[in-house]
Amino acid sequence: MSTQGRLKSASPAAERFGELLVKVSALLFAVAIPTSVALDNGAAALGLLGFLLLAFSGALSPLPPLRPLGFLLAAEVWHYLLNPGRIFKATDLKLYLLSYFVGFRCALERDFLKKVGYLLGFSTALMVLSQLFEAVTWQNVKHVDFSHLQLHTALIRAKGLLNHPLTTGGVLFTLFFLHLALYRLFKNRLFSIFSALALLGVVLSQSRSYWVGTFVFFAVLFLVSLLKAKYRRFAVVSLVLFGLFAISLFSIPQLRHRFESIGNTTTNGSNTDRLAIWTAYLTAFKRDYTLPDLLLGTGDRAEEIALKEGYEACLKFYPRKVCEGNGYVRRLHNGLSHNIYLKFLSKYGLLGLLAYLYFWGYALFENFRAFWQREKIIYLVFAAGYLGFLAAGFFENNFTDAEVQTAVLFSLGINYALLMRRSD
Repeated sequence: MSTQGRLKSASPAAERFGELLVKVSALLFAVAIPTSVALDNGAAALGLLGFLLLAFSGALSPLPPLRPLGFLLAAEVWHYLLNPGRIFKATDLKLYLLSYFVGFRCALERDFLKKVGYLLGFSTALMVLSQLFEAVTWQNVKHVDFSHLQLHTALIRAKGLLNHPLTTGGVLFTLFFLHLALYRLFKNRLFSIFSALALLGVVLSQSRSYWVGTFVFFAVLFLVSLLKAKYRRFAVVSLVLFGLFAISLFSIPQLRHRFESIGNTTTNGSNTDRLAIWTAYLTAFKRDYTLPDLLLGTGDRAEEIALKEGYEACLKFYPRKVCEGNGYVRRLHNGLSHNIYLKFLSKYGLLGLLAYLYFWGYALFENFRAFWQREKIIYLVFAAGYLGFLAAGFFENNFTDAEVQTAVLFSLGINYALLMRRSD
């Protein structure tokens, strides 16, 4: 048999095996995203192998939108081409991008998407149960001391199976609106339960940035729904859900006090730390950045440069004795920006920040247009979720948190597949 004949006969088998690997990858992501059970790297590796086989067999298409992703990658690629020794150490976009393509591919088949959604939902429920256990027992769910196991009426911040409450908040906020979108797609109440559980997890994480994001989500959902008479009933439902969310925050003393601390810029250390950090970054932009730095960013030196202005920034919010020595470094969290927009601006420059805004602007435009033209509320749910996520980014480096990024890109891939399938 000729080489061409062997390749032709191998292609269908490669396509079938490639599709299988991508589906297994999607199922693994559905388990790993809420629970972080070390399956995400395996899911990404299987997805990559599956897509390579699909490319070999000529069955790679269709793909999710590449232009917004290309803009997002361009600034980083350009910077690390100039600094090749740092690319593997410091890149913010590693294998997590595979979740974008896997999410898109799994959503092309409605029945398979439903299965992935169920698995993702049960994993979400497991995650929230681990949070609830942690919140009322005050124990790390990964290291339970049964000899001191007891219930408490006061709730502590609960991270559950993930490694930090902010990561937990970001993942569960994303899953909250993804499950709500799947509920609108499949009209299956189980997805509404998954969505409610994810929202409970956001509350238990006590991540104030995602509480703000949730308020933005409900505000957008309510206000935009009012514009179409067909969905004014949904606007009322969103208002009721918002009310329940607000009641949950204000009816529990610990949660109410934490929510009220959002506006405290004098005695709340977390808030004043952030103000000092942002002041240092803004001062560095004015004093220390050259024109090429402003355009292309300073890469791995961004935090170091901000810390040069850290002592002076610290003095604006704390007594001198707090800032002396390495005190200002601790108060400025070693230069961590705690603002995704400042991070992109400092690390990848103005071009990088514009690329990040274009990445999200494209998603928002496509979803709002689909909602307006097709009159499908599911696209408004996605758009409101993205706006809530962007609002949270003013207080956290949320998009470059690995677990959060995986969840967001997986959801975005599903979203783009549904936009392509006009029947949905």
